[in-house]
Amino acid sequence: IACPVWNPGALLTIAPCEGETEGLVQGQPTLRISPVRKSLQRSSRILDLTKAQGTSFELVDGFHVISGESSGESKISKFQPISINLEWKETAASISALPGEKVATVVIGNRNTGKSTFARFLVNTLLNEHTCVAYLDTDLGQSEFTPSGLVTLGLLKKPLLSPPQARAHSSSNTRSFFTGASHTETNPSAYLTAVENAIKAYSRLGKKYPLVVNTQGWLKGLGLSLLHSILNLIQPQRIVHISKDAVPDTPLPNLASNPKVTVLGCRPAGALRCRASAVELRRMTLV
Repeated sequence: IACPVWNPGALLTIAPCEGETEGLVQGQPTLRISPVRKSLQRSSRILDLTKAQGTSFELVDGFHVISGESSGESKISKFQPISINLEWKETAASISALPGEKVATVVIGNRNTGKSTFARFLVNTLLNEHTCVAYLDTDLGQSEFTPSGLVTLGLLKKPLLSPPQARAHSSSNTRSFFTGASHTETNPSAYLTAVENAIKAYSRLGKKYPLVVNTQGWLKGLGLSLLHSILNLIQPQRIVHISKDAVPDTPLPNLASNPKVTVLGCRPAGALRCRASAVELRRMTLV
């Protein structure tokens, strides 16, 4: 696993090496590790796992190997890979095992609890059972697929492995609705209209795919009222509430769909955290 120093959430492309193995022992495990951006493709190189495992060295400028155990000189990395704990895995597996395609799951929680991490993990788990997963991103400040200020409905057929700023572009499988600001308090009515339009777009698909909804982390006052409005619009079958010490800290409205609520603890210990602020990450999506 490799990551850049400025954003430990980003990954390099890692694939089995099928050629250019000169100097390597035949039959030994090898990988080709390449940067995500094509402009850095010239920096691609071959990594012999039998020699490099567990060492910390630069693959390209700013990128380091961050996992493995060294049989030689120990160089402990400052980063630790994300480790998904058992309760997160069991919850994602239980949602993935639900019968039918029309299951809507809303992930809620305060800031920095791991909502986006769990939502990505849930999408990747669902893709083991479904050919496509719908993802509704209602977090204007830290969007998954677009620059800030957009409510986005994406149809995903491949797992989410790269950081948001590496995939911040529109595609034929994405519908986006502009709200005019990167903060919901600027124009709450425009925000709710955008969410409603995204839900209508999902309904026009016939609700053929399971839906995962990521929400914002502002859950007080107006922010809580907006969350209740979104839940009433979606009428989910499952709500995953992520909070400190797995203790519910957000009141929920009574919904006609009578959803099952699962409360989970915050992101697993050792999860990679980005040094960049939320504002800096928003700017990166525009580069």
